[in-house]
Amino acid sequence: MSKEVILVGYGGHGFVAADILQAAQMTLSGYCDNEEKSYNPFAIKYRGSEATFFSISENIAGFDAFVAVGNGVLRKKIYRFLLDKKVNIINAVHPLSVIGQHVVLGNGVFVAASATINTCCNIGHGVICNTSSTIDHECNIGEFSHICPGAVLCGNVTVGKNCFIGANSTIIPGKKIYNNIVVGAGSVVINDLTEPGLYVGSPAKRIKSI
Repeated sequence: MSKEVILVGYGGHGFVAADILQAAQMTLSGYCDNEEKSYNPFAIKYRGSEATFFSISENIAGFDAFVAVGNGVLRKKIYRFLLDKKVNIINAVHPLSVIGQHVVLGNGVFVAASATINTCCNIGHGVICNTSSTIDHECNIGEFSHICPGAVLCGNVTVGKNCFIGANSTIIPGKKIYNNIVVGAGSVVINDLTEPGLYVGSPAKRIKSI
């Protein structure tokens, strides 16, 4: 029998995660955040900060966690803290998403409603596959990257670590996006992107280093 789940992070992204976990019939037993939120649409209990809550051994043993933080840098930091504490980090996968056969999901992966991950993909730890995103066959997504709503990754695309693929952008088949790259909303990637930075337009071009 699965354990009860603690959300770590309870803002807008956390609300969507809570909705997904409840849709997947998981039991939410509270949330951790830096402060108690005045807006609590899911009426779940505030448990203090993750550092406070998971410093208690019975909490580590008794609860699973999901890191519901949209910011990739912070999500990675919290994820690694929980790993160091030996906390079990689960995935949040909406039952109305589509995940093909032979797909490998890391830990702490978020898959929203209507997202599609086709066969033979590898999705790294802490990746967000947001609403109606499409990740076609044999794609590889590096850890803590974010595939935004409506983004389309055609077959055999590689996305590196800590990337942000903007809403309704398109990456044509076989292209490689290296680490620490942002693709702006609506952009079309027709070449490999090798240098960290912000890329926008059709075709996507680098306009800023990051």
